[in-house]
Amino acid sequence: MLRIIVEGELLLTSSPPRWSRLCPSIYLISTRKYLIIALDTTVLVEAEVSDSPSHEAALALIASRPAEADSRPFAIAPQVLTEFIHVVSDPKRFARPLSVRAAIDRAEFWWSAREVQRIVPTLEATALFFRWMRLQNLRRKRILDTYLAATYAAAGIRRLATSYGRDFTAFDAFEIIEVDTR
Repeated sequence: MLRIIVEGELLLTSSPPRWSRLCPSIYLISTRKYLIIALDTTVLVEAEVSDSPSHEAALALIASRPAEADSRPFAIAPQVLTEFIHVVSDPKRFARPLSVRAAIDRAEFWWSAREVQRIVPTLEATALFFRWMRLQNLRRKRILDTYLAATYAAAGIRRLATSYGRDFTAFDAFEIIEVDTR
């Protein structure tokens, strides 16, 4: 049974997720890590592209969690930034895509933002990725999201903001914060 208590308030009580039995060494989490929200590429794209349908929702999520002196409320992995550059510079997706150079500048802005904790893939993340790919019998289209999920899970991050929650529910590792995609 997992119980997370912050400043005397019970935030969460639940049984350990299924994957915790598969990789118990990464199931040790801190309350601070539970409060961090990992960002999927979709959230950054929605926040940066003003004519996207969920632009306001993505901005509201980010504005709702200002950084304090000793906290970084969001987490970003390098995989998010590489996909972000690819997506926002694609003329097939947007009428006015960013240049690759401008996309790199925006990605670097997010990577160095005070509100962001940088999460890099570890050996544990890679091992978890391989396990999840095999156990879930996942195919080619799921490789990038599975590695991103494993990277965040191995770092102890338990909350994930995305526009496509269904891509991450199979892992039973995150509280999904769905950014409205009207």
